Amino acid sequence: MNDKELQYILKYYRKDSLNTDRAFKRLRNRIGLHSGPRRWQWIAMAASFLLLIGIGTLYYFQEKETVLVAQSAEATYTLQDGTKVMLAPHSSLSYIGNDCRKVEVTGKVFLEIKHDASDPFTIRDSDYLINDIGTKLLIDEGVDKTTVYVEQGSIYFASSRNARTGVVVRKGSAAVLKKNSPNPELTDAVSQNSVTWATHQFHFYNTPLRDVLTDLSDYYHVSLSCNNEDIRLTGDFQTEKLDRIIDMIEQSLNVNITCDKK
Repeated sequence: MNDKELQYILKYYRKDSLNTDRAFKRLRNRIGLHSGPRRWQWIAMAASFLLLIGIGTLYYFQEKETVLVAQSAEATYTLQDGTKVMLAPHSSLSYIGNDCRKVEVTGKVFLEIKHDASDPFTIRDSDYLINDIGTKLLIDEGVDKTTVYVEQGSIYFASSRNARTGVVVRKGSAAVLKKNSPNPELTDAVSQNSVTWATHQFHFYNTPLRDVLTDLSDYYHVSLSCNNEDIRLTGDFQTEKLDRIIDMIEQSLNVNITCDKK
């Protein structure tokens, strides 16, 4: 509730302001109604009228929910606090009232959180809780598990049922909370390029070429292979053109890469 709404309530609502007996007496005197067989009908009408006022007031002051949605394509939003939100297709982020520092997400969401030590950013639902410690992170919420990958900074990740026994996930690390599990677990099974759809960049550091080709194949929906997949690659690439990336890898590693359409 904001200051404007609070001032409205203080101005117009006083103790006993919804006293039905008093309201009925005022109404009866105004219209000249005295005791009689229809008295209870007027009481019911007055009570109903006051009830409708109460319901309308509650509805008016109820905090509204903001829902950001991506339909069939990725969507990018910037929250009021400066946090950048990238939604994968059919994903969403929501928050209540004006507090965009406490959100819920569905699907796959990448966040570049505007850090504020005095007002931590929190992501939660019925299964998990995430507290930001200055972060760029991916949340992939599935049916059977929720996976979190931290590209920058660190987070605290816990089950809603055991909020005090979570794990700290640091830069370049990931954690998975399986459905009905008491606590999330750290994992190295998540590639750092799982966030490429949001950042539009590939990052490789001493990475076996077979893993490089796997990441590229998954992103571009092709099948890449090479005559020497044990060789390692270090480098960063923009996602604009696959052909350009392949040329750069072939020249730097002296290999031949074959591309087949899936």
